[in-house]
Amino acid sequence: MADRISELHDSILCHILSFLPTKHAATTSILSKRWKSLWLSVLTLDFDCKTFQDMICHGYSVHQLMLLRKIELPILSFSFNCIYGHSIHNQNDINLFVSYVMNRGIENLNISGDMKLPPSIHSCKTLKVLKLKGIIVNGFSHQVDFPVLKILHLKRIIFERHELLVKLLSGCHILEELETKYLGFRNGSRVPAKEFDGLLPSLVQAKISCPDSIIPLHLVCDVESLHMEQELQLQLCRGLQLVI
Repeated sequence: MADRISELHDSILCHILSFLPTKHAATTSILSKRWKSLWLSVLTLDFDCKTFQDMICHGYSVHQLMLLRKIELPILSFSFNCIYGHSIHNQNDINLFVSYVMNRGIENLNISGDMKLPPSIHSCKTLKVLKLKGIIVNGFSHQVDFPVLKILHLKRIIFERHELLVKLLSGCHILEELETKYLGFRNGSRVPAKEFDGLLPSLVQAKISCPDSIIPLHLVCDVESLHMEQELQLQLCRGLQLVI
């Protein structure tokens, strides 16, 4: 029986492999010579620690990919999920991984785990989607600047102080979708609502699940679609078309 799948163009096969976790995509290399290095050209990388024995194996796999992959190939999407306990070794690896992809034309970045925000995530001219979960934000080394970022999801994020949240949002110039859940400030500070004035003028859709003291209502008062998981005063939402 003819292997018609292997006869497809490399770009089509890589697109198919992009829907698989990177570990599973790598296993296709044993199929034949045709597939041996094909997985290394996939533009979407997805590393989930639940598919590895421990963090050492998890990190080693990403390191090996960096060494094997052609440096001129872009990485359009990078997803890294780590549920193992935090350690300096883990954090250094994660910082390296994120720094690597931030210089490869990244458009979609999804980082989840018990870790500090990698310092290289402060500015990226190509990033369109940024999703962070379980992250501690204790500062930005440079000015935050995401000129084309349209989607920002923040879940279980702890900010050292409220100014860091304001600084992050102020760097999202054309943000259209914002989702927040379980945000908090380590020093227990309350955000002065006036510090959000003029932020996110392009925001269209918002899903907010945190106290009004963290995300003031007037920040989302002009959105077209709003999902809120707590009782707030909705009479201030002037342009609202949908409330869930």
